[in-house]
Amino acid sequence: MKMIWKLILTVLSFVVVLVVSLCVGEIDDMLSKLFSVGGETLTETDILILREIRIPRVMMAVGVGALLSMSGLVMQSVFRNPLVEPYTMGLSGGAVLGVAIAFMLGISSAVGNIGVTLMAMLGAFLTMGIILLLRRVLHYDVNKMLLSGVMISFATSSVTVLLMSLTTRENMSQIVMWNMGSLDITTKEMSYIVVIISVVMVVVLSFLGNEMNVLMVGESMARHVGVRIDIVVPLLFVLATVMAAVSVSFVGVVAFVGMIVPHVVRHIFGYDHRVITAVTAIIGAIFMLMCDIVARVVIYPQEIPTGVMCGIVGGVMFIYLTAKSK
Repeated sequence: MKMIWKLILTVLSFVVVLVVSLCVGEIDDMLSKLFSVGGETLTETDILILREIRIPRVMMAVGVGALLSMSGLVMQSVFRNPLVEPYTMGLSGGAVLGVAIAFMLGISSAVGNIGVTLMAMLGAFLTMGIILLLRRVLHYDVNKMLLSGVMISFATSSVTVLLMSLTTRENMSQIVMWNMGSLDITTKEMSYIVVIISVVMVVVLSFLGNEMNVLMVGESMARHVGVRIDIVVPLLFVLATVMAAVSVSFVGVVAFVGMIVPHVVRHIFGYDHRVITAVTAIIGAIFMLMCDIVARVVIYPQEIPTGVMCGIVGGVMFIYLTAKSK
């Protein structure tokens, strides 16, 4: 299939999943009302639900799916390993630890969501600093770096559990919800911020597409063709960390999105990061929306946290893809 048809099919799939996600919920006939089928039209209550609940939730799913997917794409290009993503490298764990500290110190109550976001970024950036330091100590060994990232993730998770055991039940319940990853706490303002950041990141990373292409071959080759490794690699790490931290600070931990989506995109669209960066964002949004739809309907009227569903679906997909590729 030609590239243009793949892109058209991807965009159409995104639109379809977006509409379905808007229509899934307590109101069964939202789809017919939305398209005025059979003379039915949206009531004021329907419009209020769409404006205040469903549209912000869909926007948040789109933004977070795009950010996590692009973060995984960036990290995989630097480490040249398909198993690398914010979750396995400990960035998500560091961000959650920052969120836990924010709840324990009362920062969330004092300054609101902005305090939680800043603490999540601080935790993720500290983790990134440790990874960059280990990167030099381990002489850029990719396998050792991956193992170190997994150990950092375990360590931050253990510290988070320790803090949960020492705090109040209210703080514990909030931290637990953050660990599961949920779109329930979405507001309009938060969804706007996430979507704007994801669009900016698509543009910035597209301009860095050539550098990521060369890094996939190896850092020695990148230096040979004039890429400033000492500038480009830390910059890519910072961008990947920002995307992971923003996602965690708004919806909590969502695993496997950053690992699975770039793998699927490269299999379908190739390895040119100038092209696949935007495609990764779109397919990441589709994946997140589909997981959110399933999470809302599989045990209706109850709801599974979206992060849990992403972990289940992503884990199954990863096992399948690994077995298929032998």
